[in-house]
Amino acid sequence: MLKRILTGLVCIIILVLILLTDRIWLPLGMAVIGIISMWEFYRAVGLVSKNKPLCVLGIIGSCLIIGVHLLDQFLNSEYFTLIAFAYAMLLLVIMLLNHKHITLADVAMIVIGNVYVSYFLLHIVLVRNMELGALFVWLIFIGAVATDTFAYFVGIFLGRHKLCPDISPKKTIEGAIGGIVGCGLSFMLYGTVLQRFFTLPENMSVNMPLMFVLGLICSVAAQIGDLVASIIKRQYGIKDFGRLLPGHGGILDRFDSILFVAPVVYLFLTHIEVIV
Repeated sequence: MLKRILTGLVCIIILVLILLTDRIWLPLGMAVIGIISMWEFYRAVGLVSKNKPLCVLGIIGSCLIIGVHLLDQFLNSEYFTLIAFAYAMLLLVIMLLNHKHITLADVAMIVIGNVYVSYFLLHIVLVRNMELGALFVWLIFIGAVATDTFAYFVGIFLGRHKLCPDISPKKTIEGAIGGIVGCGLSFMLYGTVLQRFFTLPENMSVNMPLMFVLGLICSVAAQIGDLVASIIKRQYGIKDFGRLLPGHGGILDRFDSILFVAPVVYLFLTHIEVIV
């Protein structure tokens, strides 16, 4: 428990420093997290032991696609589509040339890693690059942490009915509901903090009902992300994705919920204004 607490504190401090610094450090930090997480994922599903060069290509390709995607945001170009197509073609050609050692399932797993880890993670940077992104990006982490915290304590004190015993035996329906409601309230609390203690653009205010709704949706996404990671680990017979973080497992173990919350926050905020 002491290891877990100390590791958690160190990770929180590093994360807060990255989020508070200039924008350049966030993409670099997410790139490092993405590379480590993808390697953990490929190792978990057995690709690293089977074909390391293919895994390295998967990581390089993913970084390239993400970099071009970020570049397209500023240049309004079509490079992302071109690079994504070329990357997919390259993987399939490699499979054709090495069909005795590389299967379609291997290529599919490489692409799944690209999407599940890197592309989902990219949305943290996309939210940060939005107008008022320095305020919005915290919602991603509040969504994951609040859901986990409220679900844990509500599950301990009120949990009676199992949510999905075959995937995660300790999770309860009451805990899941507590996580959802608690996350919605946490988003409203954050909105109140923004309203009272931060200088918003002139004549703009936080729409509290929409913040609550966003919190509810983010909590559902966070719990789905946690369950997806659990079923992957269960199917491949592993306890954690890695051992880099003492008491916490691997990087991917800590970001499993965040990966799903980030796209939800980005998509919601690009279509609905919560600060008007």
